[in-house]
Amino acid sequence: MPGVSTSDNLSRSCVGENQPPLIYRFPLIWTAPSYRGMSLIAIGLLRKIESISKNGLTAPTSFVDIDDKFKKLTINQRSLIKSRVQKIFSDVLSPFSRYSRETKRLGLRVDGNNFELEIGEPEIITTIFITIYGNGQKIRDEILKNKIEKAAMEISADYERSKEDVAKINPEVYKEESYDILSYLKNGRLRYIEVKGHLSLEVYAELTENEYKMAEKLGDDYYLHLVINLRLDEYEEVDKSGALLLEFRDPLKSMKVKKTGGETKYFLFP
Repeated sequence: MPGVSTSDNLSRSCVGENQPPLIYRFPLIWTAPSYRGMSLIAIGLLRKIESISKNGLTAPTSFVDIDDKFKKLTINQRSLIKSRVQKIFSDVLSPFSRYSRETKRLGLRVDGNNFELEIGEPEIITTIFITIYGNGQKIRDEILKNKIEKAAMEISADYERSKEDVAKINPEVYKEESYDILSYLKNGRLRYIEVKGHLSLEVYAELTENEYKMAEKLGDDYYLHLVINLRLDEYEEVDKSGALLLEFRDPLKSMKVKKTGGETKYFLFP
């Protein structure tokens, strides 16, 4: 939200030469993801909000994980926004500026004060996530799924760290491998852990083809952590206080396996 201030010689003498008073702030929409889109204020802003309310759904940033590139403005983006705002205010104030110049030229203005406009630095006050109705539920479900997976991972990692035979763990290995946590044991062996989380008390796991092949390959060194009984609070944040963790070693042997179709190729259950 850019801060916009105006000042004259009198006000400068009151607050200091380099500190013009801030007299007005206004919200502005700068469209994502590139920030190169239109900036909207006043009537344009209201029309955009009206359009969003009719054609989509919105959620505050607390509900979604916003990419870092949306959390701050680059130098170029700041410059673009300031120049756009400067033009808007210059157009609005041009009659007054012309009046001030003409009265001074004709000798009708004797106070000697000069009108100046200074545009402050734009600041992000919030980010709005917008989806279209047709995809809204699907995207919301994906966001919720990610929250549940994150909570389950945290519980699983804490449980694994607490074991006496564990030297250290790598809870970030899921970014590169077909399992979620790599546990380094004090005897030199490794424990490969797949983590699944559920809001309910349902005891089952869904494995993709790659996850199944990894479990088949690693055998006794492969573990499945089922984190169940997670709950949602009134803000749809995951409550871990009542969660239960069930551990299955070599789940392809210790659990029943049912092959299915689609992306999820296998269901595992006791």
